[in-house]
Amino acid sequence: MANIREGLLNLVSGAPNSPYRGLLSPAASERARNTSLTDASIAMMLGSTGAPGAPAPTFMQALAGGLQSGRNSYGQVADAEIINRQALQQIQAAQKAQLGQEALARHFAVNPITPESLKTGARIAASFSDMATYKALLDQIATITPDAVTLTDNQKDYQAYKDSLPPGEIPKSWLEYQKAVSGKTPTAPKADRIPQATIEDIIIRTVDPATGDIVETAAPVGMTFDELEALEQQEGVTIESRTRIEGANLKATQDEAKKGDIKILSSDLLSIEELLTGGNTGGRLRSAVGFATNNDEFNELGNLYDKLKAQFTLKELASAKAKGVTFGALSDGERMMVANSIGKLERTQSAELQRLELSRIVGAFARHGLVDTSGFSPAFLELAEKNAREGLAELPTTTSSAKSTGSVVDQYGLEQ
Repeated sequence: MANIREGLLNLVSGAPNSPYRGLLSPAASERARNTSLTDASIAMMLGSTGAPGAPAPTFMQALAGGLQSGRNSYGQVADAEIINRQALQQIQAAQKAQLGQEALARHFAVNPITPESLKTGARIAASFSDMATYKALLDQIATITPDAVTLTDNQKDYQAYKDSLPPGEIPKSWLEYQKAVSGKTPTAPKADRIPQATIEDIIIRTVDPATGDIVETAAPVGMTFDELEALEQQEGVTIESRTRIEGANLKATQDEAKKGDIKILSSDLLSIEELLTGGNTGGRLRSAVGFATNNDEFNELGNLYDKLKAQFTLKELASAKAKGVTFGALSDGERMMVANSIGKLERTQSAELQRLELSRIVGAFARHGLVDTSGFSPAFLELAEKNAREGLAELPTTTSSAKSTGSVVDQYGLEQ
């Protein structure tokens, strides 16, 4: 029975002599033949009755119609199977290519661009059947690999000298060897290609003659010194250093931030001085009245003190020094004195005692240009310089920075 069914399938579908022979998988061929047999059977049954009023078809006519229908069905199913397989192969190829690109990305994320890393990358691409990337990576090796150098006679002699040394003996350098054999110090030859680290630092700025806009581009890999020199001589072309530009931009940003910090601090310190000399703040009585009446000057002075105490604790000043920011310019002693004086600022103190601590703070910052002194009176600035100098002299002397920090915190109750 199996042989009879197999014969019927081949007869109806025409598979043995079909142009699809060898293009379908066994499973796909079986599906196509089964469909052709089903469609042929249905066509033969429908074709055996004929149209109403017309003569009934002969057996051979019905058989021929069935076979034709079966073979048409086989071709249609075979076409669909091939299209589906091609679509699947394309999807699989795309997925494989994506995996290959991800593998290359991981490889070059941890390995710098060198001939060896490019060879490894090419092998990775080939393992994922990405031959276009494989070829591109191999071609790139030539752009970063210096041209082969033919050894001179002197260089051959130097190589022979190194080969003749006993194992473990360190050979002379090329320059030392040349000096030893000739009595003269040779000049080291200039490299032709620009080192890769220098290439990465170069920015080429070109002025667009049509618009006047400046276009920035990176230097090409493998650029030579001669090419760079020729480029520098072109009109409208400027060669810049990425490191220098970034350093200048960083300094400009830091300078602007420093100006802003100084402006805010100067304004706060000058406001405190004006409030203390205005006659409406300072002392227990004025503080009690200010608290009871919710006086604006009393409240403003308290807000300014709270702001200073939050910003200029010993810990914050030490952090500023470690980070190299604006107020980190203070010395260790000045930081201790400023934190100490700010910690003592209380509205209930007399105005004179508050001005004493304020003058020490202003004097310490003024030493480094960290406060705008133009708003203060000459008499106050003279007092500030004197009190800051005396305040530094009053600080305890310790033998270690750790002990110093602890003693100041313990002695003055400074905030950690």
